Amino acid sequence: MASPSLSKTITLKAADGELFRVETSIAKEMKAVEIFIDDDDKAFIIPLPEVSSQDLVKIIEYCKQRRTAANAKDFDAEFAKALNNKELLSLIAAANYLNMADLLDLLSQCIVDRV
Repeated sequence: MASPSLSKTITLKAADGELFRVETSIAKEMKAVEIFIDDDDKAFIIPLPEVSSQDLVKIIEYCKQRRTAANAKDFDAEFAKALNNKELLSLIAAANYLNMADLLDLLSQCIVDRV
C-alpha cells in the first residue's frame, strides 16, 4: 500500500480559474500554500489569485523535475536558460507570491546575469 504522504493531493486554482491537482509534497514547496495544508483528508481548493495557469504549470514542473534531477544546480541553470524575459518576470512575481525563496533567488540571479 502506498504511503498516504505520497498519494495525497490537493487542488490549486490559478488566477484564470484553471484547476491543478498536485501532490501535497509539491504544494508544500510553495510556502504560501503550505499554511493551508493540514493532515486531514478534507478536499478543498486553494485559490491563487496572483498566479496564472501558465506560471503554475511551469512552477509545478520545476518542483517535480528538480526532485529527480541528478544535479540540481545544472537543472536550475537549464530551467532558467529556457525562459524568455517575459516568462522570467512573470515567474518572479509568481514565485514571490507563493513565497518560494529558492526559486525566487534562482530567477532573480538569472535577471542579474542577463543584464
